[in-house]
Formats: sequence, C-alpha cells, structure tokens
Amino acid sequence: MGTTRTTAALALCLLSALLAGCASTAPEQFVEEPGVTVRVTTESGREFSGTLIGVEEGVLVVEHSLPKSGGLTVVERDGVEVVYVDRMPLGTAVEIRDVDVLVRERLAFFEVEDVRVVSRAYVGWGTAIAAVLAFLLVQILEDV
Repeated sequence: MGTTRTTAALALCLLSALLAGCASTAPEQFVEEPGVTVRVTTESGREFSGTLIGVEEGVLVVEHSLPKSGGLTVVERDGVEVVYVDRMPLGTAVEIRDVDVLVRERLAFFEVEDVRVVSRAYVGWGTAIAAVLAFLLVQILEDV
C-alpha cells in the first residue's frame, strides 16, 4: 500500500508540473521575430509594451499605443505624421484613433536597457487533458 501512495504522489507531482508548463509561460529573452509582443525598458526608465516590427540598421522598431492626452500632439512634417510627447518627438503615427495613437518608435540599441518577449498565460488542449487527468488522479487517491 505504501508503494501505491508513493506512485500516486509521484504521478501527481509529474502531472502538476505538466499542468503548470501548459498553463503559463514566463517572459523570454529578446528574439528578433517580427510580430511578437515585447516589453521595452529604455535607459531613461520609460517602460512600454508593443509589437516588434523588426530591427533595421541597428535600430529596434516597435509599434505601441499611446493614450491621447494634453501632452501628446501629432504634427505633419514632409508628409509624415510625427508624434510628440511633451514637445519631444517620439515616433511616427501609424494610426490615429479616437482614444489613442498607434506609434511606430525607432530606438537605437544604446537607448534600450532591456527588451523581453512577453508571453501570456494560455489554456489549450494540453491544459484541458492535464486537468482531466488530475481530476481522475484525485478520485483514485480518494479511494486508496
């Protein structure tokens, strides 16, 4: 009977590890893959999340939204809409919406302190199967 409990406990630990691996992920180091969501921290301490567009000529290109506020202005210069925040140019406007502006920002790598790929928690088939197996294992443990 002790062997059965040890085996059941080991199976429960293994199943918990599988369930945890399927259900959530941690932020990863930067990968140069367009379309991924990244979290950027600049040397000046500014943090924002956005979509990685790519790396062009040593410059990190990220699109992110900024809420409209009194300090945000969009000025057209040579046919390009430039976004200013508190009179400092930040990037170009990709889309001006009702409540925010989608900005394409170009950051030199010396301006960037940290860039991480953001992975969100997800629930997929693996998680559903692991949950059913965990439920069945609990039922077996109650009978032991």
